[in-house]
Amino acid sequence: MRTGASRVGPNSVSGRTRSWVRPVRRRWLTGWLVGVALVAAVSGGIRLLQPHVPVPSLLALYLLAVVPVAVVWGAWFAVLVSLLSGLAFVALFSPPLYSFRADHLWDLFGLGIFLVISVVVGELATRWRRQARRSARLTEEQAALRRVATLVARAVSPSEVFAAVTREVGMLCRADMARMERYEADGTVTGVAGWGRLGDELAVGTQFTLEGVSIAAQVQQTGGPVRVHSFARASGPIAREAQKLGIRSSVGCPIVVAGQVWGVIAASSKREAPFPKDTESQIADFTELVATAIANAESRAKLDLLVDEQAALRRVATLVARGLPSAEIFAAVAEEVAQVTGTDATIIVRLDPDGATTIVAKVGEHPETMAVGSRWNIEPPLVLAEVLRTGDPARGDDYKGRSGEAIDVVGRGPDA
Repeated sequence: MRTGASRVGPNSVSGRTRSWVRPVRRRWLTGWLVGVALVAAVSGGIRLLQPHVPVPSLLALYLLAVVPVAVVWGAWFAVLVSLLSGLAFVALFSPPLYSFRADHLWDLFGLGIFLVISVVVGELATRWRRQARRSARLTEEQAALRRVATLVARAVSPSEVFAAVTREVGMLCRADMARMERYEADGTVTGVAGWGRLGDELAVGTQFTLEGVSIAAQVQQTGGPVRVHSFARASGPIAREAQKLGIRSSVGCPIVVAGQVWGVIAASSKREAPFPKDTESQIADFTELVATAIANAESRAKLDLLVDEQAALRRVATLVARGLPSAEIFAAVAEEVAQVTGTDATIIVRLDPDGATTIVAKVGEHPETMAVGSRWNIEPPLVLAEVLRTGDPARGDDYKGRSGEAIDVVGRGPDA
């Protein structure tokens, strides 16, 4: 999986470093205090057992302080606690007492063995912790993917899949907010699903331009996963919305459908610590399911349209086979075309020998003057004029600023 990083403003790196150092310092301080407390507790236990058990054999009890620290804080903390344990043992239990000097060779030998064992045990405990976390994370991710895949397999509506994926991504990434957005043809993005841990996600249907700094803008530019480490000095509508919601950083991935970037899904955090390095790959697994759901929905829509088209053709063919008058067949064809295409107005005209046209059927919102049987001069840029000229299908998307006999009447609306 290809990952990317973005830098926002000249001070983004130093600001990001400062925001990351503070939690690291707190973590080190907490680990050190816990290590000291555990060493003190074990030392107290050894003091109680000292009259009954040979003191050198009690040195191994300090592993009770080393192992918990290794599991929670890692191998480096385990090494520090091991050294602290050794110093505590020498000072408290190895003659001469209350000094950091050991005069007995056996004590030094045992201390050396203890330190080696402590380092090995600490490293093993650290690896076990990492493996356990990785296993738990993988189990959680697979469970989330199965839940979404089940929805996709059940062919539920895309909106349900969008909502489910956004929720799963937000929870899996330990984010405060997650968003899924669709790119529009006019250069904007529209929110299609949102999830927030505190209920402060943006409403579905919210539309933003891609100006300034945002995950959506950078994903569209790069076509790959990106990160925004800070919105503090960023500009643009999405960045301002992030600042308003208290979002510090975001990470997102593109949703690619049929080889084209359809949209983007992003996880956002209000915390100072950045997202883990594997966050992009976790999100990417869900984008593939979203793409499948969209492709399936489009396939079902095409299949439904094909079924409707075939049914409409059979109905019209039945009327033709029954030998009904042409006027009734024309009216039926206009009605069926309107139903299949979902248009507001449908019209059928006949080209007369003199070059004019006669309306033979119509459905929908036509001006009253365009009655069945009325004759019109169809001129460009009307689509009908192009069809009559070439005999091929044609399309017209905009008649603004155009004039002509038929265009002027159509432009005045159904009451003309």
